[in-house]
Amino acid sequence: MHRQIQINNDDKTDRIFIVLGFNPWFNWLPEEQAWESNDFYGKMHPLDMLIDGLILPKVRFDRVIE
Repeated sequence: MHRQIQINNDDKTDRIFIVLGFNPWFNWLPEEQAWESNDFYGKMHPLDMLIDGLILPKVRFDRVIE
């Protein structure tokens, strides 16, 4: 079960919450019915992979630095 974190503040900005499920460190091998680690395993964080376009290449994300 997933849900967004509700922060109690006075910000009235409309928000959209998107929950994605993906397995970026492994490739599925249908002929073997098994998962195999790929070149990103343990080397790149899944969020960085998403932002860099390695998971959803047509979706762009802005990096927010606070």
